[in-house]
Amino acid sequence: MHKDAKMTDREIVTRITAAGETCRFADIVGRYSSMVYSKSLGVVHREELAAEVTQQTFVKAYEQLVFWRGQEMGPWLVTIAMHTA
Repeated sequence: MHKDAKMTDREIVTRITAAGETCRFADIVGRYSSMVYSKSLGVVHREELAAEVTQQTFVKAYEQLVFWRGQEMGPWLVTIAMHTA
């Protein structure tokens, strides 16, 4: 397993926001995309729309990442997804 796979969400966000390693956001997407998609599908009931909500959720999360306060990432993303749906 690659060393970075063990990074916490907080470490990843710090590397994105403080060190400018924007490619690290893919780690967040990889960890949470299926959960966000599943929750979105439960609300919108259409696969295409759930995929769009998921994509928009991660766009919004990236744009607001500097405001993330270290709470659990999954519930934060699901909240964004529910508002987006």
